[in-house]
Amino acid sequence: MSYGDLVIPTEPGTPPSPLFSGMLQFGYSTNYEFRGLIPAGENPVVPVYLDMRYDLSDTDAITLGFKETVFIGDNNMRLDDELVFDLSYQKTIHTETYLSLSGRIQDGGFAERVSSEFYNNSNNLYEVALALRHDIDFMPGFYIQGSVAYSFTGLQGWWYDLCIGSRARVSQDVHLGFQFGAAVTSSYWPARNNGWQSMYLRIIGEYALTSQVGIKAFTGVYWLGHGAHNVNKRYGSQVVQGNRWIAGIGVCYSF
Repeated sequence: MSYGDLVIPTEPGTPPSPLFSGMLQFGYSTNYEFRGLIPAGENPVVPVYLDMRYDLSDTDAITLGFKETVFIGDNNMRLDDELVFDLSYQKTIHTETYLSLSGRIQDGGFAERVSSEFYNNSNNLYEVALALRHDIDFMPGFYIQGSVAYSFTGLQGWWYDLCIGSRARVSQDVHLGFQFGAAVTSSYWPARNNGWQSMYLRIIGEYALTSQVGIKAFTGVYWLGHGAHNVNKRYGSQVVQGNRWIAGIGVCYSF
């Protein structure tokens, strides 16, 4: 689970079976990412995910997700380990469009550090989010996905993400995909620091070891936008960094 992602069936348009399903994943990433932004310095992490899904019908589902991001070593910004709780209602529309309405709570990580350092506000982040994904008819395996979130406390304001992506079967056990998108904010930062925050390109590979166990690997490049550059100028130090490459690998267990 990550911000803006929908927990959808492995093959788009095919409801999972049985009614209750889930996935447990843990791995390693060379750097920590917060909504398309890479905090300053080197911040390797071990992320652990637990996603659970209950199908109310062929088109409606409730999902529950937990994500714990553990920083290893001495991270440069003195970030605390990050815990995210996500409860979502998801709906499938005409087997090609997915909608998700979520409520989230986040403790620790970049949001808490920025809230406490710049705004003297160390509250947890409470937010609501809406995400929409549409599979492109004339380009099998490709999709467009957009999301918007509003945070009530902590790092307050609006955050938007829009990307185009693909997930294609290369062989019986291998899938390859990508995401190319951008992150935008309004009211997260002081006025001139909002707008375009970053652009990213992620490449994802998946290999099924068994019907329930698989390996996921990814690599990505992140570029800073105008708003994020102004954040660094305003606070007199490099808060976030661009032109950064990160990579990671994880092991997944589906049940």
